[in-house]
Amino acid sequence: MTQKEKSIRKFLIDLAKNNKTIFYNELNVKLALNYDFSIKEDYDKFRKELSTILNYEIKFNRPFLTIIVLSTKINPGYRIPIPSDGFYKILKRKHLFSDDTNRKVFYEKQRERLFDFWGNPKNYEEHKDFK
Repeated sequence: MTQKEKSIRKFLIDLAKNNKTIFYNELNVKLALNYDFSIKEDYDKFRKELSTILNYEIKFNRPFLTIIVLSTKINPGYRIPIPSDGFYKILKRKHLFSDDTNRKVFYEKQRERLFDFWGNPKNYEEHKDFK
């Protein structure tokens, strides 16, 4: 994991600990990542960083940390922001999500699991640092 990915991970953990979510571009701005999402290479780099973080958490059987990074595009029928298609595609490839599952229901359940995990002081202290 790169230093940038570690910084993004730490920031997301602190958000999760405080039951907060963030939009993709807001994360880009707050961490001064300086990506221009209209440039495919920048967008792809950012997606790869989030994918690396997600895969790291999955490897250690922890909740999906990047589930709190949300798309500003609201999918019809959901009425709330949820993660982008790329998030669900990664989980689908790992057999952790199926097309039969309602994305909004899945998101809400997994977000609460994430908030519970990182809101637990023992989990926070034990797992917050990259190892």
